[in-house]
Amino acid sequence: MSVLGAGRVGSAVANALVLLRVCDLVVLYDHDLAHAEGQAWDIGDAVPLLSEMVVVPTAGYADLDGSDVVVVTVGPTLAVGQTRLDLVRVNAGIIAGVVRELDRVCPEAVVI
Repeated sequence: MSVLGAGRVGSAVANALVLLRVCDLVVLYDHDLAHAEGQAWDIGDAVPLLSEMVVVPTAGYADLDGSDVVVVTVGPTLAVGQTRLDLVRVNAGIIAGVVRELDRVCPEAVVI
């Protein structure tokens, strides 16, 4: 299982997946590898059962290859003075790029 985006939502989803023990491996993708690594380490520090789970931080879509399920949480937060319609326009471009990459590396995955 993979989570795209290691921000507040993505890291919470990855943490929940570990706590729920719904998979053996969680790939945590973020365009900033150091951020993904930090979140993966935080999950590891907070969850003692991680020895039975593996959280792999990555900044490369190729590491999502073989994922059955991909949870997409990427996108910027609403900026001061920005309307929700402005944010939707920005996120639409981001999601279009994400879907192209997912079609390339894990075309059979269920995308949430």
